[in-house]
Amino acid sequence: MRKLTAAALFFSLAGSQMGGCGSTGGVFVSYVVVVNTTDNFTATLVGFDVDTNIDRTWICTEPQAKLTIGSSMLGGSVRILVEDDNGDVVYDNVHRGNIGGITVQTKPDAAPGTWRVFMDFNNAAWTGAIVLTADDPPSTDTISIGTGIGTDTLLTLHAKWDAGAAPVHVSLASGLSGGSVTIRLWDPDDDWNAAAPYEAVIDTVTGAFTDDLTSTTTGTAPTGTWRIQILCNDATLGGAITLSN
Repeated sequence: MRKLTAAALFFSLAGSQMGGCGSTGGVFVSYVVVVNTTDNFTATLVGFDVDTNIDRTWICTEPQAKLTIGSSMLGGSVRILVEDDNGDVVYDNVHRGNIGGITVQTKPDAAPGTWRVFMDFNNAAWTGAIVLTADDPPSTDTISIGTGIGTDTLLTLHAKWDAGAAPVHVSLASGLSGGSVTIRLWDPDDDWNAAAPYEAVIDTVTGAFTDDLTSTTTGTAPTGTWRIQILCNDATLGGAITLSN
């Protein structure tokens, strides 16, 4: 069990940009505001080109948390690393480019208690906030990545789905205006160290895409934690990427 040291409200001076006109000068300050309470953790950027990191403990009383990044990332990147009470990694991705909102979740069946939240900002700017919320009451795991991605990025995500009750639904709402998106899936019965048994490559020719599957192969419909990778290669989306059950 980690010792709780997080303050409820934290201001971090991330950098400054000097500017002026004639004999009058000004200082533009950018920073991160963190609000850290039981079952809720919010990081909000003020300004642009933020270069800093935050490393906090956070009390999460549930075995999973929902993560949202909204409403629009304007540039730079942020690495988000989350560990549960046992020190196991339940989320670790670098988010970059120009995105229109992300809603995902941490890895299912984690250890509730004192979690670690680490965020590393690199020339980051966006409107909205990064929000972690304990999944209480538990809700169906869903992955949604909004419009406007225009860079190279690889996200590795997890979701707890029952493919026997309903197929896993994969969709890209409308076609790409540039680049490509690759979606890879491993179901609970697969070897996650092996190549993905399911892979869909969507490009500017594909148009809107949809698929429903009960497993990544021809086996029985599994229940449990699925592994998902979404690779964007200079992709510019016209609509959201959604995976649900």
